[in-house]
Amino acid sequence: MTEEQKKLVEENMNLVYFTLSRYYPWLLQDEDARSVGMIGLMIAAQNWEPSRGKFSTFAVKVIKREIINEWRKTQTKGRDEKANRYYECAQKAAQFVGREQNSNDMEDLSIWNLLASPEDVAKECEERIDLQKALAKLPPRHVEILKLHYVEKMKLDDIGELYGISRQRAHEVICTAKRRLAHELGGAYKE
Repeated sequence: MTEEQKKLVEENMNLVYFTLSRYYPWLLQDEDARSVGMIGLMIAAQNWEPSRGKFSTFAVKVIKREIINEWRKTQTKGRDEKANRYYECAQKAAQFVGREQNSNDMEDLSIWNLLASPEDVAKECEERIDLQKALAKLPPRHVEILKLHYVEKMKLDDIGELYGISRQRAHEVICTAKRRLAHELGGAYKE
């Protein structure tokens, strides 16, 4: 980095905090998210040209992109690990009750159904009811897009095509819906 770029980073460090607090408030206390935001700020300083407009506008976009990319990587990794752990547990449970486990049985036999305590079942039911109440307060279109993305596993491009909106707008609708859910659930909601 040149001295000018370093100075630009030092003068605009508050953009990382601004971006996190405005777009990703649930990550505000996450040190890793702040580090990724700083990396985004440095990338912005290296790539910014005055012809691109204000530095702050350009930097916020780059910081958001870096945070989103890193968050997606961790979410994908977490989902894969959870799926593998679930499958292993279901296999062990199936052996324990003397059944062979295959892909068609996955819905029938759940480790949760076999080993959950009544307190765990009650807690999950309460959480589902709270989530349903919070979802009822969202606009129907937001709920539909959330379901398409998280339940049906549709890609943002496909959702955008279905609703006649851009991929970015589909992403914004999902982020807005998640922020509203977090607010409705008192901050207890995490992806």
